[in-house]
Amino acid sequence: MVPLLWGRAEGVRSTFLRTFAQALAPVTFGGVSDYVFGGGRAGLQLTFLLMLIPLAGSAYFLFRALATYPRDVATARCCGSTMSGLNFTAALVERLTHGQERHAQRWQLHLPRRGERPRRSDRY
Repeated sequence: MVPLLWGRAEGVRSTFLRTFAQALAPVTFGGVSDYVFGGGRAGLQLTFLLMLIPLAGSAYFLFRALATYPRDVATARCCGSTMSGLNFTAALVERLTHGQERHAQRWQLHLPRRGERPRRSDRY
C-alpha cells in the first residue's frame, strides 16, 4: 500500500468492519436470547443484562482515555504550530515530502525549502 493512501485504506477497512458488525448485532442478540437463554421474556431480559457487560467495559476504557485527552490536544497544538517555525500545514507537507526531491523533479513540482515561500505552479 502506498504510504499516502494508508489513511484512506484504514477508513475503508474500518467502515467495512463497522457496517458488518452493526448488521450482525441483531442476529447475535436474537441468537443469544433464543439459544443460550431459552427465548421468551426471561431470555430477552438475561440477554440485555449480558450485553451490558461489554457496554460497561467500553465505558470504562473511554473514561480512562478521557483523562489523557487534554494533554494529547495540547501536544498536538504545541507541535503543530511551532514545528520548524512553519504553520501546521507547511510542517505536514515538509514531513510528508522529506527526501522526495527526485520525485518532485520527475513530476516537475516545486517543493519549497525551509524558509522559502511556496510559489504558484504554472502547470495548474
